Amino acid sequence: MDNLLAELLPAPLNSHCRVLSIKNTMLVLAADSPVWAARLRFHAPHLVKQLAQQPSGKRCTIHVRVRPPESALVPPPRKPGLRPGIQGIA
Repeated sequence: MDNLLAELLPAPLNSHCRVLSIKNTMLVLAADSPVWAARLRFHAPHLVKQLAQQPSGKRCTIHVRVRPPESALVPPPRKPGLRPGIQGIA
C-alpha cells in the first residue's frame, strides 16, 4: 500500500507520508511533520477518489497523523559528565 500511496501522491508530498494502518474502510496515514500533515489533509479528498478508481479499490476515509520518521526519534548523545538538573557551582 505504501508503494501505491507514493504513486498517487504528488512529489514531494509522497516522500513525507506513509501508511500506518488499514481497518475496514479507514486508511490511517502518517506525515513527517505538521506541515506535511496539513498538505496531506488538503490532498485527501483527491486521494480518496484515486483509491476508489484502483482495481481493488473501494471507498474509504482517510485519517492523518503526525509521526516523525524513526531516525528522528533517537535522542542526541549526551555530553559526558553532565547530569540533567544539576548545574555547576561557581
